[in-house]
Amino acid sequence: MLAHQIIDGLTKPCPRCGAVCDHVLTAKLRRGEGVVYHCPSCDIGFLDGKPFDVKAFYESEYRKKVSHKAEGTATHAEEMFTIYSRFQQQRLDLILPHVTPQTDLLEIGASAGQFLTHLEGKANRLAAIELDTDCCAYMAERFAFEISADFFADGPFADQQFDIVCSFQVLEHTPDPVAFLKDVYKALKPGGRAFIEVPNLYDPLLTTWKVPSYTQFYYHAEHLFYFSGDALKKACKDAGFADEAMCLHYTQDYNLLNHLHWIMNDGPQGTCEIGLSEVKLEGHDPVLTSWLSDQLAALNAAYIDKLVASGQTSNLLIELVKET
Repeated sequence: MLAHQIIDGLTKPCPRCGAVCDHVLTAKLRRGEGVVYHCPSCDIGFLDGKPFDVKAFYESEYRKKVSHKAEGTATHAEEMFTIYSRFQQQRLDLILPHVTPQTDLLEIGASAGQFLTHLEGKANRLAAIELDTDCCAYMAERFAFEISADFFADGPFADQQFDIVCSFQVLEHTPDPVAFLKDVYKALKPGGRAFIEVPNLYDPLLTTWKVPSYTQFYYHAEHLFYFSGDALKKACKDAGFADEAMCLHYTQDYNLLNHLHWIMNDGPQGTCEIGLSEVKLEGHDPVLTSWLSDQLAALNAAYIDKLVASGQTSNLLIELVKET
């Protein structure tokens, strides 16, 4: 269950259904200023924050504030690629079965190419949309992707269609999620498949464990929406996808040791790499450390299975098929 509070004078109409909401999830963000509300009818979280120029911000400012480090220092394209290219397996497990040498694939919000690089040589065509111009320059120098630094509707892919469209951790940044999903729908060939990933509103550190400082860590000014599974499916339906063409996957990227660190220390690990990596310990007694690593890895797998079954994972990934 989500923790919320009622604060006198703080109400806001839900941008999805228009209902007046007074359930405040937080009035203190990790970065920036604003209030995050929850609409019980839509089961969606939304930010009431300062408006900003989305394209200008993500072109050059976003990576000056956001990184893999807990303190959120600046990062750059090469650093992002080096770190995050190692942690794409869950996405690949879902998407690779649908990729053939004839596949045309577009990723919207490709960052530094850390996902697309795993598809080189496996698909017919790889295209990337990324607003960050530093990332675009990095991809252009290293890869043979087709690259656009414009919104889908304004760029070279606007009148093209693809077999697969992917977008990971992008939808929550968009001022109009349904309009974004309509672009995804338009970009798909009939029978094409989309994979859209977002943070889960019902993250277990917020719900089961209710770690006090995680609330401020989780909510920040760049995330304009926070989706539950039902809210994500409703947005996809409003964009034109049929109910029967949706498959929701609950995915967990951070491991058990990361959660134990939050629970016991009420704070994050130093970098994302520790929590995203395989649970494996190193010590001076190889027999003992190997045994403990195996035990922890098995417990980690069982814990993630429990999170998936309860719908309390770090992320949601919805698989969508456009009607033929």
